Formats: sequence, C-alpha cells, structure tokens
Amino acid sequence: MIRYCYHMHRSMQFLLALSVLAVTDLQVAALTTNLTVIADTFLVARDPNNNVGAGTHIAAGRDGKPSDGRRRGLYLFDLSGIDAEATVTSVVFRVSVVKDPQFGDVNSSFALHRVSADWGEGNKALGLGNRGSPASTGEATWNARLHNTASWSTAGGDYVTTASAVTPVTGIGAYEWSGTVLVDDVQAWIDGSAVNHGLLLLSQSEGTGKTARRFGSREDASPATLEVGYTLPAPEETAIQSVATTNGSITFTWNSFVSQKYDVQYARDILARIIHEMPQESRDTRYGLPQKGFL
Repeated sequence: MIRYCYHMHRSMQFLLALSVLAVTDLQVAALTTNLTVIADTFLVARDPNNNVGAGTHIAAGRDGKPSDGRRRGLYLFDLSGIDAEATVTSVVFRVSVVKDPQFGDVNSSFALHRVSADWGEGNKALGLGNRGSPASTGEATWNARLHNTASWSTAGGDYVTTASAVTPVTGIGAYEWSGTVLVDDVQAWIDGSAVNHGLLLLSQSEGTGKTARRFGSREDASPATLEVGYTLPAPEETAIQSVATTNGSITFTWNSFVSQKYDVQYARDILARIIHEMPQESRDTRYGLPQKGFL
C-alpha cells in the first residue's frame, strides 16, 4: 500500500491521505481472458471472387467434387484489452465442427497459420452450394484480401508457412489448438512486434476429397474462441501521479495496468482511524472524490 499526502487548498491547507491498492497486491498477476472471434469468413477456390463473410459456418478442407474444392477459414480476435507489457503463458484456440461430409468423410489434421496481411470479413451469406456470392469492394475472397483493392500475394491467403498449431479433426464435436508457436504469435501481437491479422485454418490434406468440415462461425451458436493466459509484471510501486480539484471534486491518477483492478481508500487526514473505501475500478485510472468530505 502506498500513501501520499497533498496540500490541496491555498487557504485551508488540509492533508489528504490516499492509498491505492492493487487487488492482487504488488505481485505478478496471473490472468486468463476468453475472447470470441470478432471477424470470420472462408475462402472458396472454386469461386475465387466470392465472399462468405456472413455464413453460418466456416468451411475448411476439400469437398468431394472433381473441381478444386479447397476451402480455408479466416479468424480475427481483438487483443486490445490485454496490456502490452503482458507475458503470454498459454493460448488455446477452440472451435466446434458442426457438420461433416455425407457419404463417407476423410479425417485429417487441421492447421492454424498466422495471417500476414489485412483482410475484410464481408457480409455475403452462404448462398447456393455454400459457396457465397460475388464479393463487394473490400471483402475477402480466394483471390483477394480486399476485393477490388488488394489481392493476396498468393491466391488462397497470405500466411506464415510454419503452422502455429495442429489438431486432428474427425467428426462433429469440439476441438482445441494450442502450442508454443501459437503462444509466440499472440505474444507478438500483444507487444506490437507483429501486426494482428488473425489466423487461417486449413486441412493439411486439402488435396484429398471429403476432408472438408464445417466449423461454427460468429453467426452461429458456437463461434471460435481464443483463451489467452498471461502474467503482468508487478509495478515498481503503485504511485499517485497527479491530483487536481475540479467542480467541487478531487481527481487523481495513478500508474496501472490495463487488465488490473484496484481498490481506492481515503481518510480525512493522515492520522484518521477510519479508512473509507471507494468502489473497485477496472482499467480507468482516474477517480474523483467529493471535495466536501475533506473540508
């Protein structure tokens, strides 16, 4: 607990005793957050200028038709709620298979890859044959990451060739992807050493027919999620940085982490025996106290 005293009024000069306590004390905080996908779509090789951004599932793998039936999923998560100084300790990507091919399916391993370029989710429904419909400007397709604006460097998506995580997928059910490479990806997105363009999901046997699976989308009841475990370093000290009086209130700020919660306590003077506690604040490090109570 850190206490600070300030002379607030030029004429009255009273002492204000403040204490700001991190809920987890000043130790390293181990935290977990579960994120729901904020954008998803899939790319269709047979219809390379179609978008499926509003589809009720995400298709990946290859269907059983003789023409090029490859499909690949794209997912994006918002990590802005995790402090840039966080150290990522674990990452788990979760999504469910909601439908598999009829008349004999082929099992395969599905890989997640870090996407290396921006893309637009789009708003096209599944359409006939679950192939979407012609893309509008700025929507992702097999050929373009932003239709009519920017093409993929390689049709089918720009991504890091080394898989971030791999999981065998069979029938309908829930699946998880995890591993050290996926942890490194998320760490880089959080600390800013790489730009977060999301993840691409593909079958490692997409050259084989009937490996396709339909995964839940954010328009479905079972969207993809990303569980991130991380730690925050303890600040050297929780220090009040500024105090001001405005419109009859005292406002003060202190150093903090985005994901940390804090208790705020105050007393009428430095010798007061009664300590008052303010409601918990999360993220916002500004707090106003009624000035009247201190005069």
